[in-house]
Amino acid sequence: MPNLAYPRASQPEIVRSLQKDTYYRDQLHAQLKEVATDVLGARRSHVYSELLALGASVAYFGLSTLGGAQSLGEEYVNAMMRKKSAGTIVSVKRRMLFIYLFAVAPYMLSRLYGWTRARVVSLDQKLERRAQRDRLAALAQGKEVKLTQPGKFRSTVKWLATWLPASHVLAQPDGLLAYASAAQLAIFYLGSRYYTLAHRLAGVDYVHALAKRPNLRPQSYEVLGALLMFQLIVKVGMSLYAYRKSTLPKSERETATKNSATVQLDESIYSHEKHPAVKIKDIRPRPVVPLEYADPDGEISLQDLGITEQPKSAAEEESAQVAEAAIRAQTLQLDAVADDVLRCTLCMDRRTPENGMSAVTECGHVFCWDCITGWANEKPECPLCRQALDCARLVPIYNL
Repeated sequence: MPNLAYPRASQPEIVRSLQKDTYYRDQLHAQLKEVATDVLGARRSHVYSELLALGASVAYFGLSTLGGAQSLGEEYVNAMMRKKSAGTIVSVKRRMLFIYLFAVAPYMLSRLYGWTRARVVSLDQKLERRAQRDRLAALAQGKEVKLTQPGKFRSTVKWLATWLPASHVLAQPDGLLAYASAAQLAIFYLGSRYYTLAHRLAGVDYVHALAKRPNLRPQSYEVLGALLMFQLIVKVGMSLYAYRKSTLPKSERETATKNSATVQLDESIYSHEKHPAVKIKDIRPRPVVPLEYADPDGEISLQDLGITEQPKSAAEEESAQVAEAAIRAQTLQLDAVADDVLRCTLCMDRRTPENGMSAVTECGHVFCWDCITGWANEKPECPLCRQALDCARLVPIYNL
C-alpha cells in the first residue's frame, strides 16, 4: 500500500468526525428500536435495548468503513483512517479490530463484569448462610459457639462482594469509567493522536485527505486538556480522601464528622458535606424499652413496655377519641381511593403493579396486561376513549 504523505488531521476535525458518526449511529439505533418495538413489542425491545445499540454500532461502522471507504463523519471533514506505524491505509483486518474494540469489546466486558460480580455476591451470601446454619446447629446441640477468624478465601470473597461496584455505578459521572474516559480525552486534547482507547489499541489515527494552505496552524485544545486534567486530579484526590476517611475507626470518623461542616437543628445534627444535608446524629433522649415482650398474639399495653401512661382528663380522652375516629375515617377513605385507582376497568379486579402486570396505552389509560392485550386482539381500540390501540405500543409499568 502507498505511504500517505498527507498532513495529520487536527483535533477539531477528529472531534467533528466522531460526533457526526455518533449522530448517524444514533439515527440507525432509533430506527432499529422502532422496528423491534413493532415486531417484538415494547417489553422485549426494552429488554434487548443494549443488543440493539450494539447492533446499530456494528452495522453502521461495518457498512461504512469495513470495505475501506470513509465513514460519513470522516467524509464530512475530509479525513481518512490510517495505520500510524506504517503510514498506510488501514487494512480490512485492522478495521475489523477497530470495530471490535470500539463497539463489541465494551459490551462484552460489561456483561462479563456483571456476571462475575453477581457470582461473587451469590457466593458470599451462600457462605454467609452456611456459617449461620453452622452457628444455629451448634446452639441447638448446646455447644459453645466460638468466633473464629474467617479463612483467606472467605475474606477475599467478602471483600470482593463489598467493594466491587455495580455496573451502573461504574458508568456514573463519578464512576471509574468516567475517570478513565476523562483521562483519555485529556491526553488527546494535550496533543495525542487517539481520540478513544479503541483508536489507541488498534493503532490507527486520521490524516487530512485534502491539501491545506501553507503555514496554516490548526487549532489546539491544549488549554482544555490541561483544565480537564486538573479537574480529574482534583476529583480523584477527593475520592481518595473520602475512601481514606471511610476506612478510619468509628471514633475517629465521628470526630472528623463533628469537625466538618455540621449544624444542629432542634435535637438533630446535620452534615453539609453533601447536598442535600444529611442527618448524622439524633441527640434527643429516647425512652428505654426493655427486651421483654408480651404474647405476640395479645395486646401490648404501655405498662408492658415500661412506659407510664399519664392520666388524662375527660376532655382530653374525648378529643383523642375524636382524632382517632377521624384518622380511621381518613384511612378508610384513602383505601377506597387506592382501590378505585388500582381497579382495572375491564376485569374490575385490583391490579398488581408491583409485579409488573400492568400496562399503559398511548392515550394514558392503565389496565391489567392480560386484560388489555386480550381486548386489543379482539378490538384494537381503547376501552375508555376509543382511540386506536396497538399491542406493540403498550408499555409495561411498575408501582403505578
